[in-house]
Amino acid sequence: MAPAKGTLISQTDLENAISPQTVAQLFNDNRDGAAAEGAVQSVINRAEAEVYGYLARAVPEITAPFTFSASGSALLK
Repeated sequence: MAPAKGTLISQTDLENAISPQTVAQLFNDNRDGAAAEGAVQSVINRAEAEVYGYLARAVPEITAPFTFSASGSALLK
């Protein structure tokens, strides 16, 4: 299976932030030693909803979905 991925956050981002071993332990739903893609995807979706909600309140004149330039500024897709 391919790693879970959202628009802003990927499973690789999580693994880089807290280590692949920690991600596997946190999301090892069926105890096979690997992160369950559905569980990781669910967390990514919830995190991105939080980000989009914050952006919509902070910058009301733009709407989701957003992309980000190399400088980190939000752009409309």
